[in-house]
Amino acid sequence: MRHTQIAYDALFADLATTLRGGEWETRQEQPLRTGRARHPDAYLHVSRAGWEDANLDGIHLEAYVLSAQLRSRAAVVALHCEGGWPMRFRELF
Repeated sequence: MRHTQIAYDALFADLATTLRGGEWETRQEQPLRTGRARHPDAYLHVSRAGWEDANLDGIHLEAYVLSAQLRSRAAVVALHCEGGWPMRFRELF
């Protein structure tokens, strides 16, 4: 695989499609780009129905490979919840 933004964008789009076939809910960022076809970036937000993530502030997996990650050759994969979750839950972890 080539380490280009286009390659990772396509890889993440395939992964999102594969995960949607099961019990996972996936979301991808849709960038505004002038002069280029619009397609999701290599950003993926993954959750399940019981994870209280309807407003993108529940428990979710988040992964992305964008320009900064391509330059550093390191990427982030995080299982976390945003500040909207009750502190008691967050303190358990």
